[in-house]
Amino acid sequence: MTVKVRKYRLLACLIASAMIPMTGCEKTSATGRQSINTLDAAKQEYRNGIDSLSALLVQADSAFNNPNDSVRVRSLFQQARRQFKHGEFLTEYFAGGIAAKMNGPDLLEWDEDEVGGPPEQPEGFQVWEGLLYPAYRIETRDAMRAQVRRLQARVNYLKMYVDSRKFEEASYFDALMQETVRITTKGLSGFDSPIALFSLTESAEALEGVRSAFAVAYGKALEKTSAPQARLLDSSFRATIHVLRSAKNFDAFDRTEFLVRNLNPLCFQLRVAQRALRIALPTDLRALKPGFATVFDSGLFDPWSFAPENIPDSLKESRRELGRLLFFDPILSGNGKRACASCHHPERAFTDGLARSTGFNGAGAPLRNAPTLLNAALQSRYFSDLAVIYLEDQATQVLRSEREMHAVPHDIVRRIKESPEYARLFQKAFPGAQDSTEKSDLQMRQALAAYVRSLVALNAPFDKTLRGEAFAMSPEALRGFNLFMGKAKCATCHFPPLFNGTVPPEYTESEKEVIGVTEGPHFRKARLDKDPGRYGVVSVAGNIGAVKTPTLRNVALTAPYMHNGAFGTLREVVEFYNAGGGAGLGLDVPGQTLPSDSLRLNTQEVSDLVAFLGALTDTTGTTGRPERLPEFPEQPEMSHRKIGGKY
Repeated sequence: MTVKVRKYRLLACLIASAMIPMTGCEKTSATGRQSINTLDAAKQEYRNGIDSLSALLVQADSAFNNPNDSVRVRSLFQQARRQFKHGEFLTEYFAGGIAAKMNGPDLLEWDEDEVGGPPEQPEGFQVWEGLLYPAYRIETRDAMRAQVRRLQARVNYLKMYVDSRKFEEASYFDALMQETVRITTKGLSGFDSPIALFSLTESAEALEGVRSAFAVAYGKALEKTSAPQARLLDSSFRATIHVLRSAKNFDAFDRTEFLVRNLNPLCFQLRVAQRALRIALPTDLRALKPGFATVFDSGLFDPWSFAPENIPDSLKESRRELGRLLFFDPILSGNGKRACASCHHPERAFTDGLARSTGFNGAGAPLRNAPTLLNAALQSRYFSDLAVIYLEDQATQVLRSEREMHAVPHDIVRRIKESPEYARLFQKAFPGAQDSTEKSDLQMRQALAAYVRSLVALNAPFDKTLRGEAFAMSPEALRGFNLFMGKAKCATCHFPPLFNGTVPPEYTESEKEVIGVTEGPHFRKARLDKDPGRYGVVSVAGNIGAVKTPTLRNVALTAPYMHNGAFGTLREVVEFYNAGGGAGLGLDVPGQTLPSDSLRLNTQEVSDLVAFLGALTDTTGTTGRPERLPEFPEQPEMSHRKIGGKY
């Protein structure tokens, strides 16, 4: 990458200007009635785009009448999906369910509410792509025509939905900004064109849709408010789109260069334009805080958006303080010796360095690998099998598990409340709360969850580089990021910048995958791990062996890897994916969601990927242990509790 230092300084200034709080914004823009009229015009343009898509699908249906005309069928496929992409920002935002059917992954889905029922068959553009590429086969003509007709039906639903919808200022602009996140996290990775690899040109079309929609809705108003800003913004749009359209090779495209030089500055300028037009921000609580310019902004993600309830900011610190002490206090376990920190060492990014954590008192079946708690709050499901939704419920299961903490929560609460210091901390964290054992049990779990929600660290060398703050990544790591986003296909499951399975841009759903994890690192005589994964929670066929997509943040510190600790090094992990997972190794893995073909990464590329993963390390401000634990004046023997406990 050849970006100059002064460019980084310019971007830092742009970040600062774009993130100035939008105080005094009205619910509608300062353009008043004109704005409402232009949104009506923008809606009509979107509706015209839907009609154009419908017409292309009709033509595609007719093209199948000539079974040998592969050139026309492919041309119409490309035109139709580019047209879909042109209006994707509104389709995804206002009709996400329809969008998922039109362009969702080519994978079977099982309804977890209907155990024993048949899977839902995939449909839409990605299924059509899989039938059309890499080679056109006449025998798939009827299947392709069926997909085109399904798409036509979805378009008809979309027409009716749009006709009944009224666009609002804040949500319309929010849809524009969310599309920039979608392009950053999914478009650049090839998420929805995994075979034909049209994602860069399709991202250009999606961005052209954003540019056109902005021009219709706000172009004249911005020109009137700030003509230089209007020209700068449109010039940036055109330049960024040109770079995407000019890309010659999906794998070789320099994503870091593109993000730092083109897409990030464009996003900053969009926020500056929003402030100039006095368009209000959304007010709902969400993972991606309203007002973001890019997903790489500092302090952007709100872990409390994943909590069962929001609490006043004034209480978050006191609950975090209480939860931190409880986390390191062995009083929480049945034998008074094991603490949460026994399996989650701060110095190891809150893991324990074991393949599988040791059971309570050394007994019981081996447990799964202890996951990092850093950034763990930024997901919607917990445990490898996604057994619980909230951190509070995770604490409940761990405390009560006979193989983990083996505790009776009510007994723990009674013990804790015998410490005057703990009693004061509880009162400070939960002022005015009813003092009962049941209430205190809930409060204990809420405090532990508050502490884990404070363990957010998103300032790794990778983040610094993408924010334009410094040349923080090595050349090897920069190449590795490009591989991660391109040839190696890692980012199609581990979405940046969280690098977990929480799906952008809404960040409300955490994904699971079936990858065929082996029992160990030896591939010649590999055996499939017997852990049922999600199937042990919900017994539908698609859940056999399915595990949550974990974060790769701080992964260089958290060996060994996988839910069973099968691999001791990151290189072994990359080689497993390079081979195509369990199915690629020749194992019988029903429902594997990871493609089983080899990635064909060479030795240098494997090393570059490992270097990039190392650039995701940041534990700043998270690794400190309490210097002391609360005392029990009436019980001197309790004063010798080991901070962090032991196995």
